[in-house]
Amino acid sequence: MIPSNLSENPRKVLPFLAQPEWSDADVREELERVLQSRFFIKSGKLCRFLRTAVDYLLAGKAEVFKEYIVGTEVYDRPSSYDPNLDSIVRTEARRLRAKLREYYASAPAIGTVKIHLAVGSYVPVIERRHIQAQLSDSTLYDLSRSPGNTHHLAIFPFRTKSLNELALRKTCDLEIELTEHLSRHTRIKLFATSPGGECDPFEQLRLWQSSGVEFVVDGKVIHFGNDIIAQIQLLTLSGMILWTKSFDCRAPGNIHHELRSSLLTAIFDTSLRDEMKQGTSFIP
Repeated sequence: MIPSNLSENPRKVLPFLAQPEWSDADVREELERVLQSRFFIKSGKLCRFLRTAVDYLLAGKAEVFKEYIVGTEVYDRPSSYDPNLDSIVRTEARRLRAKLREYYASAPAIGTVKIHLAVGSYVPVIERRHIQAQLSDSTLYDLSRSPGNTHHLAIFPFRTKSLNELALRKTCDLEIELTEHLSRHTRIKLFATSPGGECDPFEQLRLWQSSGVEFVVDGKVIHFGNDIIAQIQLLTLSGMILWTKSFDCRAPGNIHHELRSSLLTAIFDTSLRDEMKQGTSFIP
């Protein structure tokens, strides 16, 4: 059964790190910037390809944006179009990926997101550019104040943009199981978010900072085709990614055990703490 709070509004999450990585407005703004660039302005079909792909993504129809749809809606192929006999879409997708790479290799970092097209897919991948938060890593809790290597963590509510029942259930189950496990760990002190996510995001961060929170655990579940992937990140309060790992929710075995083990290893990894002290960002 889908949890009621998720089925009513699966995109309702806490502010700041728990927000979806991008908004529709972010993507639309970046799309127009890309299409008006010198790499795309004279290529009507590639512009149409990318715009249509983004439209499907933002409309929540990414799963149906397949080669046949691209061929008939973008390249005006008839309803009898057979992708096995006509490679126009695959050829143009390669061109589109190359153009996007060229654009981001030379364009200034103006927008808040990037738009990519992954190999083997026609659905855009939206990447959030790293924007430094109002708190710097120099203001982080002094790790030497943590007696006996006890670490102070906060967990943001895990999230998904999918309406798939398994994805929704995994999103809820992973967060609950991980929260329960970490709360029982003798060397971890766990801090909650404000009830209902009503606290101002930066006020929430200040509260955590004053409480000595060192790390934030953030998670999302991605549903793409037949794949359901959980991505978990360990971050500083300023948003710097210290560790990230993806887990296949459909894979055999105990994903919960693997997740707990990997995350705890990252939390107590002294090399990561050294990186945090030095302010080295893992974000490209």
